[in-house]
Amino acid sequence: MPPRALFNNGRDIPLFAAGHGNLAGTPAVISEASVSAARLAMRTQTGIGGERLGMQPRYLVVGPALETVAEKFLATTTGEVNPFAGQLTLMVEPRITGSGWYLFAAPGQMATFELAHLAGVSGPVISMRDGWTTLDREFRVVLDFGVGVLDHRGAFRNAGV
Repeated sequence: MPPRALFNNGRDIPLFAAGHGNLAGTPAVISEASVSAARLAMRTQTGIGGERLGMQPRYLVVGPALETVAEKFLATTTGEVNPFAGQLTLMVEPRITGSGWYLFAAPGQMATFELAHLAGVSGPVISMRDGWTTLDREFRVVLDFGVGVLDHRGAFRNAGV
């Protein structure tokens, strides 16, 4: 199930939606033109009061199928200026399939997701006990956490082709 957020008076809508201005209207390959359009969409996002937020894309996120394409796109070229060389950090997420790609702002500029821990315990809770009928020791590790969407303005998606 894709990430969803509560916006528009509590209605459950997708994180990436045309109404949010963070979903490409036309799927495109990673190129100077398509990434420029995505950057423009992020830069022109407005806050609740209508003020321009000026989101700066920091991360280009792709699946393994686009890793080499994204590396080539972000590489510094000789003889030709690449405006995105050194501007975006590539992140490859193995669970992303297909040709879609994403841009995200740095969390310090606009947090898109929030990681929360149960009762403020930020690491695993380890329990152990000695065996009674055999010479052994049993261990149990529990890590309770959840992830939620905070804001759509720091993210952009292109479905790719």
